[in-house]
Amino acid sequence: MPFADDSYLYCRATSTETARVNELLSIFEKASGQQVNFGKSSAFFSPNTLTDTRTRICSDLGISEASEDSKYLGLPSMLGRNKNSGLGYLWDKMQKRIQSWDNIFLSRAGKEVMIKLVVQSLPTYAMNVFLLTKDICNQMESLMTRFWWQTKKDSSKGIHWKSLKNLSKHKLKGGMGFRSLRDFNLALLGKQGWRLLVNYDSLMGRIFKACYYPTTSFFNSELGSNPSFIWRSIFESKPLLRSGSRLCIGSGLSANVLNDPWLPNDTDGFIQSSHPALIGTTVNTLMQTDVFPAVKTSWPSPKPKPFTHLLNDLLRETTVEKQMRVTLYCYITHRTEDVIKGNLKLSKLVPS
Repeated sequence: MPFADDSYLYCRATSTETARVNELLSIFEKASGQQVNFGKSSAFFSPNTLTDTRTRICSDLGISEASEDSKYLGLPSMLGRNKNSGLGYLWDKMQKRIQSWDNIFLSRAGKEVMIKLVVQSLPTYAMNVFLLTKDICNQMESLMTRFWWQTKKDSSKGIHWKSLKNLSKHKLKGGMGFRSLRDFNLALLGKQGWRLLVNYDSLMGRIFKACYYPTTSFFNSELGSNPSFIWRSIFESKPLLRSGSRLCIGSGLSANVLNDPWLPNDTDGFIQSSHPALIGTTVNTLMQTDVFPAVKTSWPSPKPKPFTHLLNDLLRETTVEKQMRVTLYCYITHRTEDVIKGNLKLSKLVPS
């Protein structure tokens, strides 16, 4: 699995697999003219691997075993059950950075710049991948508030006139515009979930779909019995994505009536109905056949009473009104597939 200028090689913890890895590396060196730097290479083992087996494999490969606190590209290579211990280096990093400013006199404006541009950006890289625990977020926010209210450079004491919740508000609302680390973390993870929705044919999208939701979509996925920490982190951002995205209807063949957000509503884009006839159905069943019988591209007119009565029986009256307001994506782009869009872009496709 190549990444940047490095590669991950996966194998079983046996002598036969180790010999094949050595053979593969030898072929690579002859074909490319490059040489593997074993001094910068390391081996990871599953927890159930015996100590003697680990020692033998490392000796055969000529590399060392990776430690528990090892990092790759700035992120922990392994995370155990105690996430506070594995991600605690972020708190240490922030504390050291703030302590390095003890000998510098900073005004309120200078502290504001340091907090917004330096301190709050330190955990951003890890927040793109991992959901930080609430304890770590609270500890880092406590460091920021102490630094903000600190009155003397040789003392961390100071009167906290406002809580971080008030400081995180916009300046127009009486705050300082500081970030809530928990909310910012969920927003960054929501970007990863958005990539799974939009770029579902990418390598990342195909791997996650095959592992966690092979027969359904990301919106309808479940956490699973033994999820990875990365999937668990992205899964936490799903309610945020469900509230801020809408499915633009083309043919309606891939849009589920009950489980996909496709109604033009700012608060809730899901159908509110418990009728058993709608379970497992797609949106195209609510559309009338146009010129071509095989493609349904328009909503039924309110005039045909039988079909209107059918909608009123299946859906609530307010839901029928919202459904009739949906502008078909195929009429705008001349494409028949159903496309997920952000709620802000939806205003351009759906009339008010």
